[in-house]
Amino acid sequence: MRTVRDIAIPIATVLVFTTIYSIILLVVCPHSSDFNGLDDERDDQKLFNRFYFTMTTLSTTGFGDISPRSMRAKWASIILQTLTTVGILSTLTLLVNNRMASHEQHRPRASHMGHET
Repeated sequence: MRTVRDIAIPIATVLVFTTIYSIILLVVCPHSSDFNGLDDERDDQKLFNRFYFTMTTLSTTGFGDISPRSMRAKWASIILQTLTTVGILSTLTLLVNNRMASHEQHRPRASHMGHET
């Protein structure tokens, strides 16, 4: 049975990663002109908009309302998508390996009775 901690840790990890990447994105791509869909962006919306863009990219939702326009925003998006892909593949690999190891532990062992040398 899963505990609250089992669920809270992955959620917190995603939120921390998203926040850190959003701050990096704000430093690397600080101008509204770096993105399509942010032409009327106010200064107090910049971090939230980067967080929103990062979260929709991470979740692979990609609404399309905000998209990279400048070369640096496109590179930042490529890096984010690469990190997301690596993260998803790593997680899937760990899940499969854990499942296989668990299956092997619970598998009955064959008896070797009568085969003494």
